[in-house]
Amino acid sequence: MRIGLVACTLLALAYPAAGEAGIPVSQRATCPIGGQSFEYATTASYTTWGARPDGRPFGSWHFPLALPECPDNGLVMYRAFSDAEVARLRPLVASPEYQALRRSGDTSYYRASWLMERMGAPATHYLWALVQASWQAEEVPALRRRYLEELVQRGAALGEPRDLETLAVRSRIVNALRELGRFEEAAAMIAATPIETLAPDSETVRATDDWRGHYRQLGILVARRDSSIEPIDMIPRREAQRRCADPAALDAAARALCREWDPAWAPEPAPGS
Repeated sequence: MRIGLVACTLLALAYPAAGEAGIPVSQRATCPIGGQSFEYATTASYTTWGARPDGRPFGSWHFPLALPECPDNGLVMYRAFSDAEVARLRPLVASPEYQALRRSGDTSYYRASWLMERMGAPATHYLWALVQASWQAEEVPALRRRYLEELVQRGAALGEPRDLETLAVRSRIVNALRELGRFEEAAAMIAATPIETLAPDSETVRATDDWRGHYRQLGILVARRDSSIEPIDMIPRREAQRRCADPAALDAAARALCREWDPAWAPEPAPGS
């Protein structure tokens, strides 16, 4: 994972990012262990227009972005490594535990998180990689659930909220509890988050206000015991309106929101009709 993208993605709550439609490209990489050269598919540019409560963007490309992975030993190249770091990575990648993760079908971002933690990366970084692993596992519900449960467990390393990055990752842990149906724990974690008293510097006032709103909205979902991945009131309006086009697929809360946005939407049938 490119560390430079971490903070950027964390702070992209609901604002469209400038850019173009996703353009697929093939890039060549060289494995720092073994020296094998290989190609992997990625994109030259993409556009996003907001995100889900778990942080996954809505956009013109597949998220998370692909990580180059060495074909022979499975090293996930989540960033560039110094020679000293390669020496530390070598036994980790060769270990039976890491190779077992490859065989078991764990995702590339999960293995990146595993390596990052053992390489001494900050908790915000390896937990964010784990969040992105849960996006990759969306088609395998049992695996996604395992990743969410692990995010909650490993999230204890995050400590008390101290800055926007910590608040952002903490919100993903709250959301994991919500998706797991552990609503009381999620509510308690929100209540214990000093979002209203955090004192940002002058450059982060707006971002802090955005996160305050984000936590309040998470609290609304928790209070109504909503465990959906894409709750209609916490996804971009353009995506929500698409869902309004299929009333039969919506619950009562979502239908009420569709009607709030458009009073003429799906009118109730007249009595006796």
